[in-house]
Amino acid sequence: MLTNDSTPALTGTVNDPTATVVVNVDGTDYPAVNNGDGTWTLADNTLPALTDGPHTITVTATDAAGNVGNDTAVV
Repeated sequence: MLTNDSTPALTGTVNDPTATVVVNVDGTDYPAVNNGDGTWTLADNTLPALTDGPHTITVTATDAAGNVGNDTAVV
């Protein structure tokens, strides 16, 4: 992913429309919105200004039963 926006919005997919979604960027957690339609969103300008270079992003979804799924990428 390449952008000139230092505080980009992030989006993704989630299997459970009621799961709690947390986005971790470089060690800091940010609660995301589960849109209830199989997608989640972390709004534009939620993140502090990111520096140029790679960043580690982990998205964790937790369902009502406490089951956890996550995915990590370096972008």
